[in-house]
Amino acid sequence: MPDLLIQPDPHQLAAEIRQRARALGFDLVGISAAEPSRYRDYLRQWLDDGQAGSMAYLTRRFEERTDPRVYVPDAASVICVAINYYFPLQPVPPDEA
Repeated sequence: MPDLLIQPDPHQLAAEIRQRARALGFDLVGISAAEPSRYRDYLRQWLDDGQAGSMAYLTRRFEERTDPRVYVPDAASVICVAINYYFPLQPVPPDEA
């Protein structure tokens, strides 16, 4: 009898990924299909119009920036995480000002 490959439930897998990412300290977790950005043409025009200013790095590797499969051809999904590293400054006590 051939081995049966059990496919995980994609919703359960996504929930586990989110839970693990949060346990690692990430504040935001997003999962999306690895497909070309629907904003590709807008970004191309924005860059061509010089809107990136001094951020020249945004114009490099455009194809990879707008389609993750250019960078990782077999990718099915993209997992993106973020950490909020902003900490409000504490007011200086009046006796130290």
